[in-house]
Amino acid sequence: MNEASQWLFGVESTAGLTIQDLMPGIDVTAAEWEGPMRSDDGNTSVVRVTTSLTVVGQEFERTHLVQDVTEDRATEAELRRLAIHDDLTGQLNRRGFLERLEEALAAGETGSILFIDLDGFKAVNDDHGHRAGDFVLQRVAEVVPERLAGEGRFGRIGGDEFAILWHHADNGAAGTLSEAVRDCITGLQLAIDGKPVTLDASIGGVAFPEHGSSATELMERADAAMYRAKREGGGRFVRWDEDVG
Repeated sequence: MNEASQWLFGVESTAGLTIQDLMPGIDVTAAEWEGPMRSDDGNTSVVRVTTSLTVVGQEFERTHLVQDVTEDRATEAELRRLAIHDDLTGQLNRRGFLERLEEALAAGETGSILFIDLDGFKAVNDDHGHRAGDFVLQRVAEVVPERLAGEGRFGRIGGDEFAILWHHADNGAAGTLSEAVRDCITGLQLAIDGKPVTLDASIGGVAFPEHGSSATELMERADAAMYRAKREGGGRFVRWDEDVG
């Protein structure tokens, strides 16, 4: 080892150490490997190792070039997080929600999707401005996930539309959950400029795999059921069926 690698691994001497001691799990035969490096302080540093072979006489000499990529991976993870989360609420955005749904379908899971639209939200924006509207969206994004208690995934799909992916729940359970969600939203005691704000929700629901085999199809049908609830006066839950479609 050269001095730079000794500094990287935090050792003064490599006596008694193998390459596996320095980089647990390394595949020394791989042209490129990435994984954790030795740490005495509990840090989870990541290194990338590029390996080359050189013929020396009758033997092969293996050379490992080691690069600390911890910051690169942390940056990539943060960019990934930002790509699938909504800036305003911190919840999953449409892309992130669809990815979770696609994962559930690929795993052969059953479950339900609730598509939620806020009744009364347009009046908040019109009467009080977008900053007030943002405040309302943030409050909704706080209280509804609390009701899920980790049993589902919640996302802001766009505007004042939200969605819930509830694993292993049938249509009957989805109806019960929709009432609980409405209770959360109607129970928000909001006041803007000293005036009380009243909200409710129109909710459409689908079950999978009964109502669709793809994430796009399921979302479209949940959306259609939600708009049916909206047309019927709002403040209600509608399950998708052929008549809705």
